[in-house]
Amino acid sequence: MKREPKSVLKVVLAQTNPLWGEAGTNVSAVRCLLRPWEKVSAGSQADLIVLPEMFATGFSLPVEAALAAEATVRQGLRDMAEATGAVVAGTAATRDGAGRAVNRLWWVWPDGSATFYDKRHLFGLGDEKRDYAPGAPHEPVELAGWRVLPNICYDLRFPDYCRNRLVRPAPDVSEVSTTPAAPPDSAAPVSRIAAVPDARDYAYDLALFPASWPTARIAHWELLLQARAVENMAYTVGVNRVGEDANGLAHGGRSMAVSPKGRVLWRGGDRTEDAVCVALDWEALALYRQRFPVAADWPA
Repeated sequence: MKREPKSVLKVVLAQTNPLWGEAGTNVSAVRCLLRPWEKVSAGSQADLIVLPEMFATGFSLPVEAALAAEATVRQGLRDMAEATGAVVAGTAATRDGAGRAVNRLWWVWPDGSATFYDKRHLFGLGDEKRDYAPGAPHEPVELAGWRVLPNICYDLRFPDYCRNRLVRPAPDVSEVSTTPAAPPDSAAPVSRIAAVPDARDYAYDLALFPASWPTARIAHWELLLQARAVENMAYTVGVNRVGEDANGLAHGGRSMAVSPKGRVLWRGGDRTEDAVCVALDWEALALYRQRFPVAADWPA
């Protein structure tokens, strides 16, 4: 049975400036920022809320300090999901089944249930490899009929890892005559058209990138978010933090929602906290995939 995606997926991008190591304070600040999308606000309900990487502690704390905040972070995510009626995606340090520290994106449903993705690509320059273990390859999560691919920060630099694909390979190129049948010796024109894949047969429709991306490389952030959208025929949403951390490293904000054509639907500032709801249009995505069926030429 074919999935039937919701016509408009409402995604909130919450760009924040976390206080270093203050998990309780940061969770409360995010709750205030998300108040317009709480269920008591008629007509404002979102489907998905995306927070920056390590939104409750800041990134690259001593790993034990970050792990100590896990219970506070997870309860905060559950409270946000319950209050808004939306899925909330936020990352935190935790331990995997083998007891290793991982940088985990929690995907929390309004009923309190959760799934997760552990960051695959670890930023060696920032000693992330020293403190954390890499996670398993990601798989899309379905939300309101949309397929959403979770990523975290540095994953953005690895296009093969983010590569979209067809769940069912497109049919072979077929020959279709544009004229009535003609004698064998005729030079009647014949056109070759690629069979157009169904827009619902793509592995994912939206890629998420919660991040702690530094100001020094913020131009790369914007460029890569647009590139991932264009090459994968999918929306991308990147949510970055702002402000300086305890090491004096400045983070550049500019959270973005990007259309499959590479058009920026919304861009945050480089210094200010903000939370904005962006409407992602399924019909626009499906029509673009139909009219420009590059996926028919993707490797199987």
